[in-house]
Amino acid sequence: SKYAAPKGEDFRFEDNNFQISNIKDIELNSSELADCSFQAANINGLKVTGGHLLNCEFHGSSIERFAVNNTELDDVEFHGSKASKLNIIDSNICDTEFHGSSLKELAIKKNSQFRDIEFHGCSITHTNWGNIKLDDVKLQGLTIKDCNWENVDFSDCQLNNLKLVDCHLKNISLSNLSLQDRNLEGQLIDGNEAFLKALEASPLEGE
Repeated sequence: SKYAAPKGEDFRFEDNNFQISNIKDIELNSSELADCSFQAANINGLKVTGGHLLNCEFHGSSIERFAVNNTELDDVEFHGSKASKLNIIDSNICDTEFHGSSLKELAIKKNSQFRDIEFHGCSITHTNWGNIKLDDVKLQGLTIKDCNWENVDFSDCQLNNLKLVDCHLKNISLSNLSLQDRNLEGQLIDGNEAFLKALEASPLEGE
């Protein structure tokens, strides 16, 4: 099925099921999506500004050009989905899960905060993270390739079975970081030896 592209503000979408749907160019301001499920949906162009995504699920869906600005994501799940050109600016993301998903061109910027987030079994490529805080975030079974992280604060995070390839990291802050089964390849650190030394100095679990 196809859905017309609403553009406006103060919308509330609640308890909707979008199954095998084509959704294109939706722009919402000061709006809320709550208890919505996207099953095998094809989403091309979703922009939410000053809004709230609550208890939403994306299963087996394809998402391209997904932008959130000054928006809250709470209890959102991405399972077996593909997403590209995700742009997260000045937003708070909490209690959100990414499982078995492929994320490409994921940009997180401008004082965005991630809290109680889990990335599990995902592939993440071409990412740009700047001036963000990750609190109680789990990165498990990930391959992260060709990323640029600057001014990123990791606090109470778990990095397990993590593979970083050709990544550039600068001004990284670590606090109460748990590491296990890390794999570093390529030109990992560009101008930030402190981050690499911190990884090397952190004992693996069981050591």
